[in-house]
Amino acid sequence: MRVCLAPMLSYQQFPLGFSVKRIYIARDPKNEDRKAIIMFRRLASTSASWATIPLRLAMGVIFIAHGAGKVLGSFGGPGLRAFASFPAPFPFMRPAWLWMGAAALSEFIGGILILLGLLTRLGAFLIACTMLTAMIGVHWKNGFFLNPTTPGIEYTVALLGGALSLLISGGGPASVDRFISRRR
Repeated sequence: MRVCLAPMLSYQQFPLGFSVKRIYIARDPKNEDRKAIIMFRRLASTSASWATIPLRLAMGVIFIAHGAGKVLGSFGGPGLRAFASFPAPFPFMRPAWLWMGAAALSEFIGGILILLGLLTRLGAFLIACTMLTAMIGVHWKNGFFLNPTTPGIEYTVALLGGALSLLISGGGPASVDRFISRRR
C-alpha cells in the first residue's frame, strides 16, 4: 500500500498577524480512487421499476425542447445571448447573465441526461433547481393556474414533481445508469 503525505496548508504569515502551520494528512491514492468509483456508482444507481421510463422520456423531450429554445434559439426561442440578457428572478442573483445562462444550460443538458438515462439524478437535480427558481421567482405572483397571459405555478409544480421523482428513483432499467451502476 502506497501512502502519501499531502500538505493541506503551508506555513504562511498573513497581513493581520496570524499564521497557518503546515498540516499533513495521510492519504492512500488507491483507496481514494476506489471511493470515487463507489460514489459514482451510487450517483448512477437506479430503481428496477419500469415506471420511470415514460416519465424520463416525457421530461427529457420537454426540457430538450425548452432548453434548445433558450440555448440554440430553436422552436422560436430567444437563444442564449438574448435569454442571458433577461433579468434574474431574484436580486441576489448577480451577475444576471451568469444565472440565466446556467438556467438555460441546465434545462438543455438536464433534458439530454434524463432522456438518455445518463446520470439521471444529476439531470433531475439541475431541472429541479431551475423549476423551483422559476416557480418562486417568476410564476408565484401569478397564482396557481396556468393562464395564457399570466402563467401561474401549475406547470412548474408538475415539472418539479417529475424531476423530484427521477431524483429519487433514478433512470430505471432501460438507462445508461443501469449499465454503469452494475458491479463487474
